Amino acid sequence: MNKSLAFVLLALIVVACDALPTATTPSPEAPTAFLSTPLPTTIATPVRLPTAIITPSLAPPTPSPINTALKKTQAAQTYRANLQLNVKSASAPPFALNLKGEVAQGNSHYAYQLGAEQIELTVLNGQYFVKGARALGLPSATKWYIVTPDLADAARAPFTPEDILDDFIAQAGNAKYQTSARESLDGQSCQVWQSAPKTFAETGISALLGGGLDTSPFGILDQAEVKLWLCDDGLAHQLSVNVDAHNARRANEKGSAQLILRLQDFGNAAIKISAPPGAEQFKIRAPTP
Repeated sequence: MNKSLAFVLLALIVVACDALPTATTPSPEAPTAFLSTPLPTTIATPVRLPTAIITPSLAPPTPSPINTALKKTQAAQTYRANLQLNVKSASAPPFALNLKGEVAQGNSHYAYQLGAEQIELTVLNGQYFVKGARALGLPSATKWYIVTPDLADAARAPFTPEDILDDFIAQAGNAKYQTSARESLDGQSCQVWQSAPKTFAETGISALLGGGLDTSPFGILDQAEVKLWLCDDGLAHQLSVNVDAHNARRANEKGSAQLILRLQDFGNAAIKISAPPGAEQFKIRAPTP
């Protein structure tokens, strides 16, 4: 019986051993692959982009109130004008010009006295009317004549308000001025601007006087004063220039000049330029053989 039990136990052990899982032999790991080419070690140098330079925009310079007023006056189409110019020097007889007149939309009428002669010139829509210019051969000093442009140029005043203003702006527009008192002109309050020119150009009438020329009594500037009356309407109503000078070669040869230009009634619709009544066509007579 002990043998039988031993046999049974042996049989159970055999069965149990067959039921256990068979041990698996692990497969060897695959070898790690190494790169034969080394990785690059050079680091690219970064490129510095140029810094944009931003230039600040500058505001345009503020226009001079004097230049602004002079330009506005120069552009005026309708006004009345008075011009007085007196020039004295040791080398020539005194020169005096007194002129007054009106301008209206491109047409004009001026009367002036030069020496002993009184002359009037009207320009209307391309026609020219002259009175009093006996030096031009006009038959009568009291009648109006229709003349050619060439004769009209000969009858024109040596300097007109437009000439004076144009020259002054071109020469003296950038001179240094300072404010003076306020005065009333033509019913308006006007600021007076004053300058003490150091050069003939700054007087604004250098071309008119022959300033700076060696042979002129206005060769060297001794002293000068310029005044401008700029009124509340933004226009120049008056200009005065006083000049003292002498000849560059002969210091005792002095010259002096005084100019006053008055402009008023800007834009006045009542200013009209009309053809003089009874004007006759002037014909130049051929010389008698």
